Amino acid sequence: MKWIKSIKKSVKKPVQKTLSILLTAVVLFAAAPMMTREAGAAAGTPYYNWKQSDPQWKDIVLSSRTVGAVGCLATSIACSVVHAGLRTESNFDPGSFVRAMKAVGGFESNNNLIWEKVPVAVPGFQLVNPRVYISGTQQQKLQKIKSYYDQGYSVIAAVKNEGHWVAVRSVTSSAVTMMDPGSQATDLFGKYPTSGVTRLALFQPARPAATTQPAVPPAPAAVESDDFSERLSLPFLGVFQTIPDMDAFKEIFGIFWSVFENFVKAPDGLLGLFRGLVQFLLYDLPDFMPD
Repeated sequence: MKWIKSIKKSVKKPVQKTLSILLTAVVLFAAAPMMTREAGAAAGTPYYNWKQSDPQWKDIVLSSRTVGAVGCLATSIACSVVHAGLRTESNFDPGSFVRAMKAVGGFESNNNLIWEKVPVAVPGFQLVNPRVYISGTQQQKLQKIKSYYDQGYSVIAAVKNEGHWVAVRSVTSSAVTMMDPGSQATDLFGKYPTSGVTRLALFQPARPAATTQPAVPPAPAAVESDDFSERLSLPFLGVFQTIPDMDAFKEIFGIFWSVFENFVKAPDGLLGLFRGLVQFLLYDLPDFMPD
C-alpha cells in the first residue's frame, strides 16, 4: 500500500499550499480597508467639510505655527478654490495649498497670509480685494455678501472680529451657508454674532475664455448671364485664375474658345468652325512657335 500513501502525500502538499495562499489573501483583503482608512483619513471628505484640524495637514507648519492652530484662513481659501471649480478634491487640499504658498513665500514670519501670493500659488484664483469692510444689521450684511457672491466672486468672511475665517458656500435672501474650518456648523449668522462679521475677502475665479468661431463667409452669389457664350465660359474663369504666369496658354485657349463660340453662333456651323481652325493654324499658331 505504499503507492496509496505516495498519492496521498503528493496531493496533500498542493492542497496545503493553495489553502495557505487563500488564507493570506483573505487576511490582506480584510485588513485593506483599515490600512487605507488610516493612510487617507481625508480622502473621502468633501471639500466643504474640510477642517484645519484634519490629521492629513494639521501639523503642517506655516511659518512657526501649524495649520491646526492658525490655518483657518488657508483652509477656507482651499475650500473656495475647489468650490470655484479651479481644482478638484483629488489633486488639491489645504495641505497642498499651504505647501504651494510656502514655496512662493506666502506667509509672513508671524504666520499671517500674504494675500498677493495666493494667485501665484493657485493660478487662476485672482485676488480682487482682501479688505472689504461691511457694517449694519444682519440683513444688510447678508445682502452685501449675497451681492458679491451673485456677481461670481469667491467670498471669504472674517468672523469673531477677524479672529476666525470661513468660506461662503451659498447665499439666499435669508441665510449664508458657510464652509467653516473650525466647526461643523453651516449657518454663518446662526453660528457667529452679527457684530463680529466685519470683513470680506474677494477672489475672482478665472473662467475659460469664450472661443469665437470665425465667421463663415457667405456663399458667392450665382452669376447670371443672358449671353450663351458667357454662361459657357464661366466655369473656366476659376481655372485661369489658378494658373500662374501662363499668359501664352491663356491666349491660345482664348482663341480656341472663340472658335468654339463661332461654331455655336455661326449659321454655317461646321463651315465656320473649319474656317476658324484654318485661320488659327496658318496665322495664329506660328506666333507661339519658337524661332
